[in-house]
Amino acid sequence: MNYLVVIEHTGKNYCAAVPDVAGCVSAGETVEETLHHMKEALEGHLADFSEYPEAHSLEWHLKNGFHLEEDQILAHVEISRHAVA
Repeated sequence: MNYLVVIEHTGKNYCAAVPDVAGCVSAGETVEETLHHMKEALEGHLADFSEYPEAHSLEWHLKNGFHLEEDQILAHVEISRHAVA
């Protein structure tokens, strides 16, 4: 599964969230570190799910009310189904 990640610079560090997985957030000092932490957080978060939430595209999110801020960074984190099995 390839999940969209929204990253924001908070002044001192970066904070990330996955719109398709409520409550899954992460942070780091750099974008790269934040994405690394997000992958770990997402794998841990999904370990509690019997089925993965569907991974939607940015276009899907935009059509369904997501508002992209000018300073947000978009990335993707790929999670193997075997990573949380």
